[in-house]
Amino acid sequence: MRVRDSRCDVVRPVRIGKNAGATKTLGEAGKGFVSALKGTGSSVALFSFGDSSPREGTSNYPGLRTIDTGSNSTQINADIDMYVRSFTEAGYTSNGTNWDAGLWSVSQSTSSYDLVVVLTDGNPTFSGTGSRVGPGYSTYFRELESAVFSANAVKAEGARIINVGIGDGLEADFNLSATSGPNKYVEGSSLNTADYLNTNWESLKPLLEDFAKAISCKADITVKKQVENLDGNVAPAEGWTIDAATGAAGVEISPAAPQQTDGLGQVNYGFAFTKPDGSAAVYIEEQQQTGYEFSSAVCTVNGKSVAVKQSEAFKLALSVGDKADCVITNKMLESVATVTKSSNPESESEVAPGDEIDYKLTFTAEGTFPVDIDYVDHLAGVLDDAGLVAGSIKADSGLVAVLNANKINVTGTVSPGKSLTVTYKVKVKTENFGDGVATNFIVPSGETPPETCEPDDPSCTEHPISGDLSITKFSDPESGTLVDPGQTVNYTLKFVNSGAAAVEVDHRDFLSDVLDDAAYVDGSLKATNGLDASLRGDQIVITGKVGAESEATVTYSVKVKTAEYGNGVVKNFLVPDGEDPVCDPEVTNCTEHPVLGSVIWAKSDVNGAALSASEWELTGPGASGAKVGIEDCVTSEASKCSGVDKDPKAGGFQLTGLAWGTYTLVETKAPAGFVRDETKHAFTVGGESPAKIMWDLGQITNEQREGLDLPLTGGTGTQTFLLGGGAVLLAALGIVGWRRKTTTPNN
Repeated sequence: MRVRDSRCDVVRPVRIGKNAGATKTLGEAGKGFVSALKGTGSSVALFSFGDSSPREGTSNYPGLRTIDTGSNSTQINADIDMYVRSFTEAGYTSNGTNWDAGLWSVSQSTSSYDLVVVLTDGNPTFSGTGSRVGPGYSTYFRELESAVFSANAVKAEGARIINVGIGDGLEADFNLSATSGPNKYVEGSSLNTADYLNTNWESLKPLLEDFAKAISCKADITVKKQVENLDGNVAPAEGWTIDAATGAAGVEISPAAPQQTDGLGQVNYGFAFTKPDGSAAVYIEEQQQTGYEFSSAVCTVNGKSVAVKQSEAFKLALSVGDKADCVITNKMLESVATVTKSSNPESESEVAPGDEIDYKLTFTAEGTFPVDIDYVDHLAGVLDDAGLVAGSIKADSGLVAVLNANKINVTGTVSPGKSLTVTYKVKVKTENFGDGVATNFIVPSGETPPETCEPDDPSCTEHPISGDLSITKFSDPESGTLVDPGQTVNYTLKFVNSGAAAVEVDHRDFLSDVLDDAAYVDGSLKATNGLDASLRGDQIVITGKVGAESEATVTYSVKVKTAEYGNGVVKNFLVPDGEDPVCDPEVTNCTEHPVLGSVIWAKSDVNGAALSASEWELTGPGASGAKVGIEDCVTSEASKCSGVDKDPKAGGFQLTGLAWGTYTLVETKAPAGFVRDETKHAFTVGGESPAKIMWDLGQITNEQREGLDLPLTGGTGTQTFLLGGGAVLLAALGIVGWRRKTTTPNN
């Protein structure tokens, strides 16, 4: 076989021979050798040998046929197939090995060869070019010496001989070198400088293909791409872009464009040099893909390890005939799951007992690949102060959220570019709080949550729970009750905190409308459970703090005056410091007690002498008021007056416990012997400040009837009319009562 390479400008003749066995492998190897020479301008001739040359049943093809011209390549492969078939055709007998005849046939060809490749699976057992000599089963010096003679004849024509010994255990180095040269091919060296080599049948085809490249001024490199996944398993990677380049002049790279790795994770680049001893620095670079990082680059040249830079881009030196193999390994980068916790209201906002808090857990993946989610939302710091709203846990498709005691376990998978959420809500307790702060943390499963939630930490939220202070003002008697002059009114201010945090108290109880009608009872002011109270002018100043889920009280007393009233209503206002003292009917921040009125008068004649036994009728208060009859009480002391009149003196009258309003007093019966006074005596209890609480109608006189004897001065007269007891009057006069509803604020 003859090969011509227009770039190298040399001719390489190749000769293939085989004496017996392994026919299919031999044929595939020969055709692979020819195929590797395509595109080089090489020409090929074929010779066979066995007992002689050509071997019986075959032909020699000494003429050079250019591989790249027309159908030559197809015909050459067909001739090789013919050699292979001859071993199985009828009449075939096993042959010996006659190197002498095969090499002599080459030397006698009219074609000029550059390179002769001899393929043999045995040592020479015959010699002779006309009639053969030799045992046919062993090698004598004669057979080898004859082969050397014929080899020298080939070399004399300017050809180089390379012997390829085929078969495991073939011990023929001396014989192979005798007809070719001293340089044996060893792995890692260049085929371009070898004279002979040994190989087995399995390695024959790739070795010949590499050899064809060597003799045609070629080198090549195979780059294998592999990826180590997150489990540590390594596999070929398809679809990665690998580029090859060289800065050397006169070196052609094929293909010229970057390639993508195939299903085996490989790309192949060929390098064509302009001379047989050409060499160049070759640069290999991979295009990194998102989600991976470079791990290693390992290269061999002709099976021998060479050091390269550990980088996505590296270089190595190649010479004609070199076969380089590189493996670039990348590691898959683990995508990172991120989770943010948000809430409504926002974290650090104060919430009140009974409020609801909505939580949202948002999961995303940073990276290239889906990432598994396995997180725990720790709710112990929430559920001591709130309750999970039943059925509120919701998870997007791809996530599963399960309540487990005081934790929510979230599992699933999230892909980059997509966010998945879990939502739930809690309702803040109204009693039996824990630490008063609803705090929760979401961390990867197995991690311990931090002890505190730092500001701006996206993995936690906290909501301090406010105190819930309600203030109630009580009085004894209760607000709205009319009180008698001299009566004591006891006040209780109750501060109840039903919330989870202590509450500051800074209030004022305004007494200006109390102290104009009553006097503070010294020593009566008391405060409990963290509060301080002091009387300052006409205000009671209350300060301090009421702890979570606790209460405190302030108590004091006043005594209603018996004279010199202000507006006649004992009224006070409890408000936060800075607010106006206004009584708001919607809250219990004030009390008021109107002071009951009284009226006195004296019954006498025109000379001023007291007259007893007169009777009266009091109407009021108001136009529709009740009518109450009054009889003059005459006894030794007031305590014995059981009727409406509380004045024990004859002719003296005193009515107490009068509700506010306008009254009309009329005499219904005059003392015996006197003319009844028909005057309507009107008066009004209360009114604008200063209120008129105590009335004195003065002396109401009667004139004596004509012809009648006057009763004894100070006597009771001849007739006495009794009325019901004073309680009846009080009841009748009190039906209007004090009807203003008063309440105390819930501050």
